[in-house]
Amino acid sequence: MSGGGEEYKIRRKLIENNLVEAILVLPQDMSVSYTHLRAHETVLDLVCRLLLEKKKKKQTVEVKMREHNKNLKH
Repeated sequence: MSGGGEEYKIRRKLIENNLVEAILVLPQDMSVSYTHLRAHETVLDLVCRLLLEKKKKKQTVEVKMREHNKNLKH
């Protein structure tokens, strides 16, 4: 399994902690629809997705706050 990013790290920890047995990684040139993926989403996939969405939302809010504070100083 190669790659980086936050999702990879979370999935790697799930495997290392014996919470899942394997994670399917598709070749980069193979596409699967988002609807198809969601239809086969497991509870662990859902947890990963929600954690990533929460982190992304938090980062977006932090960036907006920094931009707002920067604009107040000028």
